[in-house]
Amino acid sequence: MKFVLLPKVSEAHSKRQEAKGILYKTLGFVALISIVGLAGYFLFPEFIVTILFGKEYLAASFLIPFFGLGMVFYALSNVLVYYFVSIGRKLFTAILWLFLLFETALFY
Repeated sequence: MKFVLLPKVSEAHSKRQEAKGILYKTLGFVALISIVGLAGYFLFPEFIVTILFGKEYLAASFLIPFFGLGMVFYALSNVLVYYFVSIGRKLFTAILWLFLLFETALFY
């Protein structure tokens, strides 16, 4: 989705057309797919861990929904990054870098 978003929004922005509709449609589609996947993470965490890693890692299955929730926010923020880059606004990415550095510092 994001690979289609960048050229479409860039083209609309260069023609001085409204590009927010493209953003909203992309965010909605990504959110829908992400929520469906997240529901699977919440409903079947043991199954997912067993299939991917084996029964010896079942104790970590409670972490799968939290990972899924993080990935939902990552997917949505990734769409926003591509949107803002395609319309020429770089401040958004600088703010994300600051939060990344803050998050990295929290690990220590």
